[in-house]
Amino acid sequence: MPANQDKHPTANEEKPTLKLRAQADAEEKIMADKIKAAEAVGDKNVEPEEFVSIAGLAAQGREKLLDTLRAHADKPKPVYVPPPMTERQLSAREQELEAGRRAVKKAEEQLALRPQPVADPKTEGFSTPAHRPNNMVPDPVTGKLGLITPDA
Repeated sequence: MPANQDKHPTANEEKPTLKLRAQADAEEKIMADKIKAAEAVGDKNVEPEEFVSIAGLAAQGREKLLDTLRAHADKPKPVYVPPPMTERQLSAREQELEAGRRAVKKAEEQLALRPQPVADPKTEGFSTPAHRPNNMVPDPVTGKLGLITPDA
């Protein structure tokens, strides 16, 4: 084994990792600084009460972390409100509606010009009788042919 592989340098020797609570405090301090900077500029998108450090919650205990995650999941989702239509969208919709009105009017005019079907009194109410040679039909139960009598 080469001499330089006896001891592996790690990142913790140069910069040791912080404990969980210290990491949470550092994270919250960084976020507080960002919020102050955003407020100084006038950014309205940053809401400080919504930021919760996961590491900070984990440092308080598993139950606190799970309760916070459940509460976050139970928050009602905001209802999406679509933005108002632009002038171009409104004019395109109106053109489509007008084209539809013209198409309906044209179809009604064509229907009015078409000759209307007239019912033929000679064929109205009649049907073609079924022809059974020798009045024989299969019995639905046995499948054998049987004679249909006028009494039945």
